[in-house]
Amino acid sequence: MAATRGLSSSSGSSFRPRSKPDACAAARDLQLASSAPTDRPKSASKPRAALWSPKSRLHEETRTKTNSAASDWSVWLLAAESAESHQRGGTVTGRMRRLVHAAVEKASIKGRLADLDHGKAHEFAESCVISLALWRRFGSAEFAETIGWLERTDYAAMSALLPGRAVEAAVEVWKSGRQAAFGDTAALRSVRQHEIRAWGLGCSPAMARELHEAEQACLLMRGQADEDRLVMLRAARASSAGEAVVRAAYERLLLAPHHTFWDLWRKREAVVQAALTGEALGPVREALRQVRGYCGPDRDAERVAWALAVDLRTVTPLSEDEGPVTSSGDYASFLRSRYTRRCLPPVSGAMTFRGFPSRPSDQQTPFPPGRRPFPAVQSCCPPDTTGLPTPVFAV
Repeated sequence: MAATRGLSSSSGSSFRPRSKPDACAAARDLQLASSAPTDRPKSASKPRAALWSPKSRLHEETRTKTNSAASDWSVWLLAAESAESHQRGGTVTGRMRRLVHAAVEKASIKGRLADLDHGKAHEFAESCVISLALWRRFGSAEFAETIGWLERTDYAAMSALLPGRAVEAAVEVWKSGRQAAFGDTAALRSVRQHEIRAWGLGCSPAMARELHEAEQACLLMRGQADEDRLVMLRAARASSAGEAVVRAAYERLLLAPHHTFWDLWRKREAVVQAALTGEALGPVREALRQVRGYCGPDRDAERVAWALAVDLRTVTPLSEDEGPVTSSGDYASFLRSRYTRRCLPPVSGAMTFRGFPSRPSDQQTPFPPGRRPFPAVQSCCPPDTTGLPTPVFAV
């Protein structure tokens, strides 16, 4: 015990606990030492690690999505023309090409417009731009054949055309039992719904049922007799109330939302100059980017602009090719396919179906074995499943 007390007394003198003032002084000295400037140069110190930020990755994803959205127009155009191939009388593009060829023959134009006199070539090129833009605004060959070729593009002619003459031509097509609007854009789909609903206004339940059955038979069978019967029933159901509905829809299609067709008319000279002096589709597309309704983040506007550029290069004398573009339908189809397939987005080894690249989701996901490939474009017309079991198309 004595030894223990001696050890504790001797150790207590050596390890005496520090008092509170001494602890505060030590903390103050440590703070001053840490804040004192060092002798090392600032450049020699280790740089601070940058914090991770998702902005760069988000920017890359946005840029990738923008590029893919801008390049999918070629897939959409190929799929749309493939869906038109079963129509009677040829495709919409082929029937429009015949109208252009008739105008070329009437104007006695030989060869390309870039090789002709500047004044005559410029006037005919303006007619090409305005005519094709108006035909594509409605999208149907019946409307194009009803309105015809637009020879004059001055202000007086355009004031009579928009919206009066164009709307009257579309109403005439609707009264004949056919739809004046045809296409896959949101605006054209809305107008087509108005046309179908207008034929049913004022009908009795029995007449409405008969019209619905004829529409279903035409969708399932797609025969000439079913189509003629549907056209006859629709023409008989045309009424003044339905005419008022479709007339308002056609006016909105031409003028809304920001008078895009008038903006194209005001800037037509830049488009014509790009088509006469430029090469391929790039200069024409860049000129259309300055026009409202043919640019911007809207995918429909982007596709419509590319479709107009392809039309100008493949079915009119504005083409840079010296072949029979307007006179030969087969050559125009070949040229159109070559222009479009050059701009197909890369598929990076993805599966293809009937020559069209698969949708972007297939590039990351392996194709499921034992199943049918996906459709070419999700927004195009669905495949015809008549007579086939549903599990064949199940994904």
